[in-house]
Amino acid sequence: MPVNEVARHRVFEALKESFGEEVAGDMLEMLPPAGVPDLATKDDIAIVRSEMAAIEARLRVEIAGVRGELKGEMAGLRVDIAKQFERTVRVTAVFWGVTVAVLGFLIRIS
Repeated sequence: MPVNEVARHRVFEALKESFGEEVAGDMLEMLPPAGVPDLATKDDIAIVRSEMAAIEARLRVEIAGVRGELKGEMAGLRVDIAKQFERTVRVTAVFWGVTVAVLGFLIRIS
């Protein structure tokens, strides 16, 4: 039988007759207002913990996969940056070689 306010009031009145209003009120405050079936049991908590552990395990696998993908992408970027730096050094060397050659030519013809 679900606990409702009418049933709670009947219990309160019975307790009040036996123990007084203050004690009856204190005792009802100790009872859950919605009834015992709404409380979580140790088994309920164990199930929730198990579900949370499974979620944690899946998250760890997902995070490990993302970490691996990021490491691979970062390695590729390092290679790309190294190649770009090498090209920049070559272009700069050619530029300065051409500049020195042109200046040398201009000095000779003047």
